[in-house]
Amino acid sequence: MIVIGTHYLPFITLYGMKMCGILAGLWVSIGVVLALYGPDVFRLGGWLTAIVLMTFAFLGHYLVFLEEK
Repeated sequence: MIVIGTHYLPFITLYGMKMCGILAGLWVSIGVVLALYGPDVFRLGGWLTAIVLMTFAFLGHYLVFLEEK
């Protein structure tokens, strides 16, 4: 989750997508908390990554829909 979160950081300046900053911060924060205090299984991180990604995908779609109106 930390690697995926840092992968989204350049999108803030390259494409002007401030939502990617929130997404990156959320992933890095959750990844650090899971690494330090979470269980020893990797499944939880994978599921949380998928849930956050799907949530932001629908949020991004909704924001684009509002801009087109």
